[in-house]
Amino acid sequence: NRNGSITLNLQSSMDYITSTADPSIVLNNEFVKDNWNYIILMADADQPIDLFDRSTWGNLDLREFQYRFACQVCIHPTHQQLSESYVQALSLAALTGIGEVRRGNKIESTSGFLRYFTEWAAEF
Repeated sequence: NRNGSITLNLQSSMDYITSTADPSIVLNNEFVKDNWNYIILMADADQPIDLFDRSTWGNLDLREFQYRFACQVCIHPTHQQLSESYVQALSLAALTGIGEVRRGNKIESTSGFLRYFTEWAAEF
């Protein structure tokens, strides 16, 4: 990495991350249930696995899990940018002096005609 290496204590990091987690909720999560076999494979690996560095995978084929992880867990900047464009649009509409309800209706109706964001977001 161009900024230098970062060393984490995996055990203390996981203790911190999971300190308030309810195992029954985690284990019943759809993503966890659907990918449990991959999670076990990675947990039982001889070396730590970097999901985005295939050289750390050894003989494991994690391409499917990598794809699922990227789609369901990683931040999606496109979604963020679309959300931000709505914030900007509402801000600009507010400058016109119209009330909050009318402003919201204006942005919602505009989005229905000009943007696919509402329909796209509903799929998630």
